[in-house]
Amino acid sequence: MNRTHVKLMLWTAALFASAALFGQAGTGTISGSVLDPTGAAVAGATVVAQNEATGFRRESAVTASGEFALIGLQPGGYAVTVEMQGFKKSTTKDLTLQVDQVVRIEVKLEVGSVTEVVEITGQAALLNTEQSSTGSVVDRQKIID
Repeated sequence: MNRTHVKLMLWTAALFASAALFGQAGTGTISGSVLDPTGAAVAGATVVAQNEATGFRRESAVTASGEFALIGLQPGGYAVTVEMQGFKKSTTKDLTLQVDQVVRIEVKLEVGSVTEVVEITGQAALLNTEQSSTGSVVDRQKIID
């Protein structure tokens, strides 16, 4: 083998190793739509997801179709805040994000000033319409048992 073949083999190995590591990222996504009281998209609104345990924040803007996606979030509990001038700020708390989960929420903003806040606590069962696979989180006690 010459030096070129060795370099090619090393590059190939590095490529496959990085792909395997990327697949093991273990992050999740919070996505959804932002609508006004009539059901129209609220383009340009700001969406912020904050991890309630660590304080980590990820921000996104709502697209013209009213959609947003906050990707690469570590598993944990999140509060999602949506703000847009001319509407009351909306905060959804207690969203639990698991490994490789896509949580989809729909936020309906109410007309008003940003200083007014609509706070939503608790959550309904989350339906994962973004992926066709199913999974579950196994806690330490289940593994020991």
